[in-house]
Amino acid sequence: MFRSFQLTRRRTSLGLMIAAACLMATSAARAAQPGLRIAVVRIQDVFEKSLRAQAMKKSIQDDFDQQRQAIEKWENEVKVMEDNLRSDSLLKPGTYAWFEKTQEIKTKNYLIKTTQDKLQAEVNRAMVTYYRTIYQDLQTAIKDYAQRNGVDLVLRATDEEVAADKVFAIQNEISIKMLHYYNPALDCTDSVVELMNEAWRRNPASGAAPGGE
Repeated sequence: MFRSFQLTRRRTSLGLMIAAACLMATSAARAAQPGLRIAVVRIQDVFEKSLRAQAMKKSIQDDFDQQRQAIEKWENEVKVMEDNLRSDSLLKPGTYAWFEKTQEIKTKNYLIKTTQDKLQAEVNRAMVTYYRTIYQDLQTAIKDYAQRNGVDLVLRATDEEVAADKVFAIQNEISIKMLHYYNPALDCTDSVVELMNEAWRRNPASGAAPGGE
């Protein structure tokens, strides 16, 4: 019985030694692994500093301004026509001349409305393309930066203060905040933007580059 107890104790001791050795090996392996490398990107800065983003926004704004000027010209013409309709004593309601001028005003207003609707739809489509294009550029640049620098994880930083004055808006601002604090040394925004701009210079978007690029 005593011999059996010694054998059991030896087996237990051997098991504990093996377990301890495994634990030490696991701890050593974990210690040998490099730490998780993290970087952050400020999305708002990306859209402001990207050369492609600047060029695309300028193109959208130029097209909008041009069409808006045409609409304003028609609106001024309608205002003059309406003033004449009220002030001209010969244009009495019910007369053919009055009816003709009224129809002309209606036609011009219809043209203004349809042009405004078309312009809004064009701007919406252009902005969808703008955001999709810049975001795709950003994703490509982030992947490139991470692979070059051995980064494991890139997070979106939101530095904006909570500035809304309505409950729902404040809740929304708080809920979309991805990070509440990060070491500034983790910020890779400028490096990512530079990679985006290098790619844009090799294959520029349509239109003149900002700053004479």
